[in-house]
Amino acid sequence: MPESQFDSLEESEYRRFLIQQGFQLVQREFNTVQCEAFRQHVLLARPVEEVAQVLNLRPGTVYTIKSKILNRLRDELYKLLD
Repeated sequence: MPESQFDSLEESEYRRFLIQQGFQLVQREFNTVQCEAFRQHVLLARPVEEVAQVLNLRPGTVYTIKSKILNRLRDELYKLLD
């Protein structure tokens, strides 16, 4: 594997790790359906359409949930890094 691909893979894995750890810090702020939608779509990389169907949501709602939780995670990570 070329070094640039390896670096990209490492960064991707590290980012996923940070998201998982941060999500544990903020998940109590969101309801069960929101947490499950985020977990399935972002952490498990399931397609939006599939997550929406399983959870009886519209795809746009899954994107909105993802955005809200990622914004909250960013806020939390900035606090930790300050």
